[in-house]
Amino acid sequence: MALPRLIAPAKRLLEQGFQCPGFGTSGFQSYESNIDFEIRFMVDANVVGCNWVEFPAGKYCLREKGGGKDKLPLTSRSQIELDVSWEDFISHPAEGDWSVVAPYRILSFDIECAGRKGKRDS
Repeated sequence: MALPRLIAPAKRLLEQGFQCPGFGTSGFQSYESNIDFEIRFMVDANVVGCNWVEFPAGKYCLREKGGGKDKLPLTSRSQIELDVSWEDFISHPAEGDWSVVAPYRILSFDIECAGRKGKRDS
């Protein structure tokens, strides 16, 4: 899906079924529609915790403050923002030469987990 917010409505439409002229009403079971897109990306791109990522030269476009000619504007408060195709994204496991800590910047994902309603942490 182009937009993650369209996954739930698409799932509902497919599972409830729809009528296509000449084919009758058909319903389908969805596959992995309950998995967050961030997690699905990490699985597809082999990204694990504490690993390095590489963006080959010429395969990405840096964003700039305020945008500009041929540049997109920043959308967050990150030090660096860039656009790259997921196919050009290289993930290096934290092994061998890649087991050292980054010298200047560290990119991290923080996935928040909500507790169950009515349950408290001990």
